[in-house]
Amino acid sequence: METIGIWDCPIKGESDFVYLPDITIKNADPSRYTSLLLPGCMNIKTLYNNEDIIEFIRKCAENPELKIASISSSPYLLAKAGLLPQQNVHDRHGFGNKETNGVV
Repeated sequence: METIGIWDCPIKGESDFVYLPDITIKNADPSRYTSLLLPGCMNIKTLYNNEDIIEFIRKCAENPELKIASISSSPYLLAKAGLLPQQNVHDRHGFGNKETNGVV
């Protein structure tokens, strides 16, 4: 298992757990992985417009051997990457009643 971060600095989670990523998304090679787990976060809006994350997810999706799992608020990132079917939804995260590529 390898943890991947946006930057190579400590990351603090909702439960105050702190970890240091093994590698950054700039250096990670999606062809090396068989799975990717996208965790949720307290405020998905902080990640939603980060094109580096979205591009990394798209590159991962190009690997037919790689399975992507997404929990909590992170399906919004899959939607932003264009990996979910289009739907009109209203949600509790403040994205409003608009197309969010299938995320409810």
